[in-house]
Formats: sequence, structure tokens, C-alpha cells
Amino acid sequence: MAILSEILHEHCDAAADYATARIYVTHPDLQHRFGDKGKRSCRADIALHISFLTGALSSGNSKPFSEYICWLDSVLAARNVPSNSLGESLHWLANYFEHKLCPIDHATVLAIFNDASSALSTARVSTQIPAFMQCLPIPHQATSSLTDKLVAGNVRETHELLHQAYLDGAEYLDITTHLLQPSMYQVGHLWQQNRISVAQEHLATAIVQNELTQAFSIADFSPPNGKRALFACVEGNLHSIGICMVADSFELAGWEVQQLGANLPITALLAQISAWHPELVGLSISQAQHLETLRRTIAAIHGEFGEHRPQIMIGGLSTNALSEMWRTLKADSWSPSADLAQIETS
Repeated sequence: MAILSEILHEHCDAAADYATARIYVTHPDLQHRFGDKGKRSCRADIALHISFLTGALSSGNSKPFSEYICWLDSVLAARNVPSNSLGESLHWLANYFEHKLCPIDHATVLAIFNDASSALSTARVSTQIPAFMQCLPIPHQATSSLTDKLVAGNVRETHELLHQAYLDGAEYLDITTHLLQPSMYQVGHLWQQNRISVAQEHLATAIVQNELTQAFSIADFSPPNGKRALFACVEGNLHSIGICMVADSFELAGWEVQQLGANLPITALLAQISAWHPELVGLSISQAQHLETLRRTIAAIHGEFGEHRPQIMIGGLSTNALSEMWRTLKADSWSPSADLAQIETS
């Protein structure tokens, strides 16, 4: 599957060009309606399909791609994009790959597309929440209220709500896992439904980052345990709030922690592991398109350090749909939240 992922990556530009051209030939009115900007956006979306497709191949399961297609369908529907446009783009990609891949590889890609089409048909008539949200921690009763305050950009009321939770006995992990994490998932879902803007989502993120810092500053620390843990988002992943929560939880539990943030190149990660010698490395991804990078990152750690490598834990939104994916990727554990990450390493 890894080799096929590389082949698809090499074909990404040509495949996106082909599918976009076929769509615009089939629907000549699109050029008049949306101009060159619309055509560029169409091509970018199709190229993203291929990126997520390689992620599914890296995981050894079609589910990440199906989840992505269902998510994208809901995003497009909320923005009044015709429902057949997504299926049409997959059709032309399949047509391109039929002529460019060997029969076995084309059959593999077609099977993933067919699984996605079936999942999409089911999702359009189902009220079931997506698989990646089914393993969320139980939300605090104030989560919906917190979400309202975050999307309104109300810094003071957000802080007051979280401070009240602290006064009521909630500790750092309670606040991050049962309030902030589910609330940020709700914020993302509101953007998906086109009910809030990108600016509102970014503002909510900034408020949460500030609250995490304040909550961490008054949290209770366990005595040092003599162990080191290093955390980072893989290259390309720009969403670092989750890995920050996990890193903080380990530091509070007595670990010496380095949190390297978002979008860390593989070479930089390997160099820091070599220099610092952590017992544990935690890696985060937020989208299925990062799965191939995650696979390459884990393989690089195995290759560089062999039997002396640190333990590898993975997490992030796109890992939630496939809780056993860590075995396929040759990690040592997986966790959907900061509190369970502690259990996995205890």
C-alpha cells in the first residue's frame, strides 16, 4: 500500500488536471458562473481527494477516506454546492487511474471509492454521528454553553465558566478533556455546517489556547518520575491544541516534557529524539491526509533508532475512526484524549 501511495502522489497533479478538465467539459456553464477562480478551487479540492486517498492506503483501511468524503459532502451541502459534484469528481479520478495504474492497483483504488460512495449514501439518510466523534469523552454539562461563548468570542464569560468549573472541583484534565475538547469539536462541527465563519473558529481556538495556559498555571503537579516525553504534530498538521493538552497532562503527572508544536518536519523530530533521548514520543494528526506522513514518521523512528527507539503513541481526530490503526502503523499505543493517554502509559 505504501508503494501505491507514492504512485498516487506522483500522479496527483495530472489526475487533478484531468478530472477538473472533464468536469468543465461536461458542464461548460461552470466557467461562466465561477470563472478561473472557481476552476482553481475545483482542482484544489480534487487534489485533496488524492491526498486523503493516500492516507487511507497508509492506514490499510478505506474508512478514513469514507469519513472524509462524508464530511466534505456535508460541508458542500451547507454551502449549497450541488450534491452530485462530489460523486462526479470521484468518477473522473477513477477514470484517470483506470488508464494509469495496473489492474490490481486500480482495483484497490476503485474499492476505496466504492466504499466511500456506499458510506455517503448511508450518511445522507442517517442521523448517526461520525465514527471519529463516537469515542469522544463524556461532555461536561456546561459544554454547549461554553461553545456558545467561544463562537461569540466572549473571553470574559468563557473564563468565568471555566473558573467556576475549577471552583466546583474540576481539575486540569477534567476541564481539558470534558469541557474544552468536546467544545472545540462542536465548534468545528458548526463551521462544517456553515453556521460560523473561519474567523469565529480561529477566535475560539485562540481563546482556548489562552485558557489552557491559565489552567495549567494553577494545576497541581505530581513529583518528578524521571521519565521524558516528547510531543509533536506531524509535518503538515497545523492543529496543535490536542497535543498541547496531552503534553500538559504528562507534565502534570511528573514527566519531563518537550512539546514541539505544529507541523514538525521528520528530520527535526529525529534530531530532537537523538539529542534528548525521551522514553515516549507522542504524534498527532488531525486529518486523514496526514496518515501517510504519520506512517513515514513512525517508519523513520524505527529505522533511525531500532531497538533503542522510544515508545510511540499516536492520537488526533483522524485516528479516532480507527482505534486499531496504531498496530498497522507500528506504533505502540493510541489514545483519543489526554486522560486516556495517561492510562495507556501507566
